[in-house]
Amino acid sequence: MIRNTIVIAAVLALAVALPAVSAQAQAARTFVSIAGTDNATCGINAPCRHFLAAVTATAAEGEVDALDPGNYGGFTVSHAITIEGQGWAYIAPAANGAAITIAAGSTDRINIRGVSLNGVGVANGTGILLNSGQLILQNSVIQFLTTGLDVTNTHADVINTAFIGNSVAIETNGAGVAYNSNVGIYIPGPCTTVVRINSSNFVDNTTVFNENSPTSTPPNPTATIWYYQVAPFMTGYTTLMTITGTGSGGNNPGPQGYSGLGTPPG
Repeated sequence: MIRNTIVIAAVLALAVALPAVSAQAQAARTFVSIAGTDNATCGINAPCRHFLAAVTATAAEGEVDALDPGNYGGFTVSHAITIEGQGWAYIAPAANGAAITIAAGSTDRINIRGVSLNGVGVANGTGILLNSGQLILQNSVIQFLTTGLDVTNTHADVINTAFIGNSVAIETNGAGVAYNSNVGIYIPGPCTTVVRINSSNFVDNTTVFNENSPTSTPPNPTATIWYYQVAPFMTGYTTLMTITGTGSGGNNPGPQGYSGLGTPPG
């Protein structure tokens, strides 16, 4: 009898515990709203106030949706996810910091769509700091920042996005794609760092592109900035391209175009 009582008590305790565990499970889709309150689930009927809380509550390869216009605060991403800003989500970086920091797995894809990253009045602000993971940035605006997009040893695709009034629009760090300057084509193969740009606008940036240590082996130097299919629109800049560190001897091309069929460089 005593043994039965113990078993029943254990089962009851487990039944009580299970709903609490389920309630904390990450969701495939979460939501943020200016009227929201940060909570553990960020559901449609109880949205969170900030992207940071929603990202934490969202499962790998899930999606965070902004329900209305507002500033949703900076955040860090460590897993595959989609951030859907709807064209009205705004994020400002802290001084000497980034609005969005990405430190995910090497094969994790982070999709960011429809966000405005604005560094007006912020000292040494970065829009997106991509340290690991693969970024797909679409239909967004990155403006008035010290660095708009900073990519280190990984890949990013920039599609239909505007970079306006930044000190440096896009900065890359790491070796790029080998380019045969004698033939005028890239040499297929793996690369550490590449930013591929399609249908994007660069307006009034002091420096449009900066490549840090892209490496260089003449006559096959490397480039980390590429555009494909549709060339970007660039105007109002002081300097189109700067190259520093390894490979800064003038042998590195950039940006390079790719308009053929198949897989773009990288």
